Amino acid sequence: MLTWQPPPPVAADARVLASGGDPTVPAHSGMMDYLLGGDFNTAADRAAVEKIRAVAPDIGEVVAENLAFYSRALRTVFKAGIEQVVELGIGMPCGDAAHHLARRVSPGTKVLYVSGDKPVATHAKSHLTGEATGIFYNDIREPHRIPEHPEARRLIDWDRPVAIVVRDVLNYLQCEDNPQYLLARLMKSASSGSYLIASNTTSESISDLLYEQLAHSFSNAGQKLVFRSQAEMESLFAGLTLLDPGVVGVHEWRPEKPTKPLPMQFLGGMAIKP
Repeated sequence: MLTWQPPPPVAADARVLASGGDPTVPAHSGMMDYLLGGDFNTAADRAAVEKIRAVAPDIGEVVAENLAFYSRALRTVFKAGIEQVVELGIGMPCGDAAHHLARRVSPGTKVLYVSGDKPVATHAKSHLTGEATGIFYNDIREPHRIPEHPEARRLIDWDRPVAIVVRDVLNYLQCEDNPQYLLARLMKSASSGSYLIASNTTSESISDLLYEQLAHSFSNAGQKLVFRSQAEMESLFAGLTLLDPGVVGVHEWRPEKPTKPLPMQFLGGMAIKP
């Protein structure tokens, strides 16, 4: 299990409040931050997570395993020579974040975070320093705006290959949001040789009982968690070339050590634009 120590409630709540967040309503960004041991969450976030943990005790390990998948995938693209990363998410860059990983594995790589959470973007902006890193707020449902943003123009050369990372976003995009179109529109801006890395909670391996319990718990927290099947996940990479081992449980994606399946898991994959 993931081990962590929750931050002092007053300090954590104050950071969110100072960035324009609502401390009375659970936010997905804050819930994920709390699970990963961060310091940008509120009492409402923590209470919502503990209710979910009551029905899914392994939730922390599931989230940590998904984070490890992204680290392995990014190391793969860095070794392939990619020196630009655009990461779409809604949580705080934490753990082995892309810019931390880049400094160790591929110095000089430029990393742009695009956050769908305004308080996260506000707070993170004051902490992400240096000419090679930036962040701004943008709703993923408006991907056409990303390449035209001043920070994107400053950091990213869209005529060169880029790694586009979609993290902690697909779980909350509904069918009516048309995630396949949104990702295709985003990849349209990228040059040949660019990569798409993405994951999503899956309905493939979860029991009916746990599925219902999780759906109920997230609904009570004001969140609607979207589970996608293998076929639905593969469709998100349409028009791209999936790299081995394809779309699989994130613990099976080029593991560096033996892993075990969990009652709840993510499916993940990486593809390259021809």
